[in-house]
Amino acid sequence: MFESSGNQAAIRGGLAALKPRGILVQVGLGGTMDLPQDSVVTREIEIRGAFRFINEFGLAAALIGGGRADVRPLITHEYELARAREAFDIAGDRKQAMKVQLLFEGL
Repeated sequence: MFESSGNQAAIRGGLAALKPRGILVQVGLGGTMDLPQDSVVTREIEIRGAFRFINEFGLAAALIGGGRADVRPLITHEYELARAREAFDIAGDRKQAMKVQLLFEGL
């Protein structure tokens, strides 16, 4: 299973769906969370971490810029550049925001 949201509920659901000796690859960063260690140990689940955004950034930017990837459903907040500090504060609070976009219109 590949989990890329970093959401504790998604990780728990994925762990429950894995067959014994399955592998969970954690891509999303979610911070500190509780996992059902009893299920991980008794079912011999392997958990691996994988960091993203090494070589993929250029491709992602090209797909978004070319209109081939629609990321609008992921954007929860938009801020003008003059409100960048507020945007970063909101972006750092996972309870309030998923993806925050800075708007550079008119520059």
